[in-house]
Amino acid sequence: MLKIVFCLLGALALVVAVLGACTSQMAGIGLSAHSQTADDSARCVQAAAPQQPWNRWSAQQMTHAATIASVARARLPDDVWNTGAMIGVAAAVHESGLQNQAAGDAGALGLFQQRPSPGQSTPEQIMDPVAAATAFFDRLTRIDGWTALPLAQISQQLRGDAAYATHEQAARQIVDKVADAAQAATTQACPSSTPGVLPTGALEKVFAYAQRFVGTPYRYGGSCTRPEPDSAATTNCDCSSLTQQAFAAAGIALPRTAHAQWRHGKNGHAITVPEAEARVGDLVFYDSYLGPYTIGHVGIIVDPARQQMLNAPHTGAKVRVESYARHVNRRMFTIQRFFQPAGNDQR
Repeated sequence: MLKIVFCLLGALALVVAVLGACTSQMAGIGLSAHSQTADDSARCVQAAAPQQPWNRWSAQQMTHAATIASVARARLPDDVWNTGAMIGVAAAVHESGLQNQAAGDAGALGLFQQRPSPGQSTPEQIMDPVAAATAFFDRLTRIDGWTALPLAQISQQLRGDAAYATHEQAARQIVDKVADAAQAATTQACPSSTPGVLPTGALEKVFAYAQRFVGTPYRYGGSCTRPEPDSAATTNCDCSSLTQQAFAAAGIALPRTAHAQWRHGKNGHAITVPEAEARVGDLVFYDSYLGPYTIGHVGIIVDPARQQMLNAPHTGAKVRVESYARHVNRRMFTIQRFFQPAGNDQR
């Protein structure tokens, strides 16, 4: 079994060694961790299991509602996912009657009556309830302060009128009914052939790249392409260029900013995991100086048991390992596990 050993050698430095079955502890802080492998289980986002009819809603309609709720539960913070699910179900009730319509108004399709867009979405993707719900929640979470807004106001921003608000009570009742199914759909194990974990060797590449910058000065807007002792060096790292370049070394493309990386993960390129299930190599995101609804920082988890991350903290600091414990109660705190794109396995 692969072991990843992190240590301090003299000044703080992160060294990652792949030692097969080795369990040795090295000088300084020695940490062995459960790394991601292709055989590990992980939370998947998938269509909910078939549901029973309820009230005036058919089995198919309830199944679609459960799928919407499961996507909300996986993609949104734990304290607001049910609010998001209610909004999503209300929208689908209004747009399609919770039917996955193959033909709608002016070429609109699916549960949310979305339209295909070249380079953005295909008819097949829109007709996939999981992908359609993911796209809906992507739009929803772009609304500043959406969790505190009345549904009528959210509806106004999404479609230009307050129509969704007329379905709020029904949507709440439906979400309550399918909550258990939503939980089941997001806690089933991923088959080993399903993307959801990094291939063997990827984490070592991530950390081999990142450890080169430990001890170098933070540089806002820095490219993180060459470590330099000068704090003005534009090739040093800020928080998101460190994660972007480290994951690029493992063949995983991430956007440039912390919020864009978080959004990229929410859009299907990562699995959102509870803090208690964090692993080495997961990315930890939280809001900071940009406000309570925008991700302002990202780090790479190196010791989930001790809640430690490798990160480029802020101007005046150096790339280092430090605790993220004080941030876990922030509104936007999220841990995501990015995975290798299909067809790009580097094992």
